[in-house]
Amino acid sequence: CGSCVVAVRQKHPVTHQDVIYAVNSCLVPVFGCHGWDVTTVEGIGSHHKGYHPLQVLLASYNGSQCGYCSPGMVMNMYSLAENKSTNLTKKGIEQSFDGNICRCTGYRPILEAFKTLATDSEKQLKCQDIEDMLNDCLSNSKFPKRCNSAEECKYSCVLKTQNAEPQQVSTVSDLILINSAVGKWYRATTKNEIFDILKSIGGETYRFVAGNTAQGVYKDETMYQNLIDISCVPELKTFDVSSEQLTIGVNLSLSELILLLQSCSSSSQFHYTAALADHIALVANLPVRNVGTLAGNLCIKKLHPDFPSDLFVILETVGAKLLFESENGNVQSTSMTEFLSMDVNKVLLTHVVLPALDNTTYVFKSFKIMPRTKNAYAYVNAGFLFKVDKEAKFRVLEKPSIVFGGISPTFVHAYETEKLIE
Repeated sequence: CGSCVVAVRQKHPVTHQDVIYAVNSCLVPVFGCHGWDVTTVEGIGSHHKGYHPLQVLLASYNGSQCGYCSPGMVMNMYSLAENKSTNLTKKGIEQSFDGNICRCTGYRPILEAFKTLATDSEKQLKCQDIEDMLNDCLSNSKFPKRCNSAEECKYSCVLKTQNAEPQQVSTVSDLILINSAVGKWYRATTKNEIFDILKSIGGETYRFVAGNTAQGVYKDETMYQNLIDISCVPELKTFDVSSEQLTIGVNLSLSELILLLQSCSSSSQFHYTAALADHIALVANLPVRNVGTLAGNLCIKKLHPDFPSDLFVILETVGAKLLFESENGNVQSTSMTEFLSMDVNKVLLTHVVLPALDNTTYVFKSFKIMPRTKNAYAYVNAGFLFKVDKEAKFRVLEKPSIVFGGISPTFVHAYETEKLIE
């Protein structure tokens, strides 16, 4: 519903730059917050500390009635405003609230309030820059200080963690954040550490953890003996573009994946990735996409064949391959459909490989039929890839790829239709 949204700041494991984004706190394990700077709605302002300009803005536009959704609305906007790489347009702001549900106020006054911060807002709607507003509020005697304590929080504990040199890990036990009677929580920071952990646990049960957003889809009550946090492994968050293929690390968040696919679509060989990005933008909502990963979505499909995974459908349509790596360094390439029946015990999914498809001959389209325009599972989703001769009235040159989701747990390709059209 988005009422629990908080703002997270962390150093990106690849770029080492600070990134700020919104997450649903109800889905995040406590130990998954290691190294994060988490800001709640109470952290930016309150009755006792003085309200933040965004809180004042929402109230002044009558954007709150029962108040249940208001903290999440404010924190989602706060995350957008603090993210300096985001160009805040009215359309962009509206699309960023697909994960915040309001039952009483209605969305119009909420969006009207926040759209005043957009770069393309009408002059009569424009507000001051949010940083200027904050400074004015803090210097105005009508607004009390933001902290009751003698000194405001300087985030020293977080900064100390983020700026510290990487610790030298000599044994697998150094990777354990908690060791309880129920199980262990490991935090791996390299691919080799993942395999060291897998080797050390023997036949005990384990599960990889990254965004943990699958808990919002299927409630897994299994008590795993080992939980392995792989969210900060750089090797799983990189990508490589060549003339023949696009290789993507499976731990990219869906938000990062969308930006990557959009940037690659300027090439004629990967023009279709813009359509992939548009479809992925229909998956879940912004706070979920900010932490939910490519691998996580595909693994839900493997564990629950009835799940109408949008990523599985569109990646299978374009002929994507999955790369798995074992402890001895062997790399295995499999198709999306082979993955569904593959034994993945003690192997690591590392990359998804997208082929080059020249837009002069290939046409890709995808569809998602759902009960709402945003934040909903698909009733039915589909992908179509045709190689055609555009100069000969789009004559089909080879067997097309026609993939459906949501039909049944086992239905993937419309094989008979593909043969008929070939």
